[in-house]
Amino acid sequence: MRVLLSLNNTLPKEPAKNYWTRAIKSPTRRLFQVLLSLSFRYAKEPDFFKLMNLDCHTPKGKTYIQKQHETGLLIESFFGVKVKHTTYDAEKHDSYLYKDDKLIGVCEIKSRDFFSRDGKSDFTLAQLKKGGYLITADKLDNLQKQSLENKINSYVFVNALRDRKLLCFKISNPNGDFICNFTRDRTVTMNTCNDYKGTVKRINAFIPVVNNSSFKYFDIPF
Repeated sequence: MRVLLSLNNTLPKEPAKNYWTRAIKSPTRRLFQVLLSLSFRYAKEPDFFKLMNLDCHTPKGKTYIQKQHETGLLIESFFGVKVKHTTYDAEKHDSYLYKDDKLIGVCEIKSRDFFSRDGKSDFTLAQLKKGGYLITADKLDNLQKQSLENKINSYVFVNALRDRKLLCFKISNPNGDFICNFTRDRTVTMNTCNDYKGTVKRINAFIPVVNNSSFKYFDIPF
């Protein structure tokens, strides 16, 4: 009875709603209200929640972004274009290509050291000739869509870091037609650049480098 009385004395003498409202003092209460308001405001926009856990915000993701920008400088040097990286983190493609201030292309930019995360097999052109370059099929579909909507070409650039080569795959033309032959297959790959997110089974594309007229590469001299 004494314990129950003691507990009863600690309970609020007012409705729970008012109790908790007063318990959250300003400015903490104000911050809570703002966050709550934002959650309702963007509840129908899935990208809002994706932004909270994007890989580009992780240490490993930031390293990938840095290499992407470094590869962008190589593209500018080899092709005489201006690479403008997308600023919206959840964008489905990496960069736009400009020539004399005119939009001429859209692209994915990748950098690779190894074929797998265990680091046992270097990412080289010679190895690519055996099975082609693997990329998520959705990325190619999005490039095709961008080509059609903007009447521009689309590309996939890959910096083979250990091979000192810049690989270029032309994917689609301004009519939105795929001009690069590739195959699709549902395979298991790492979910993201962060290993702790595990693997995922999804539709991937395999772009050949042999007998592919839309593929070319450049030796990186430095």
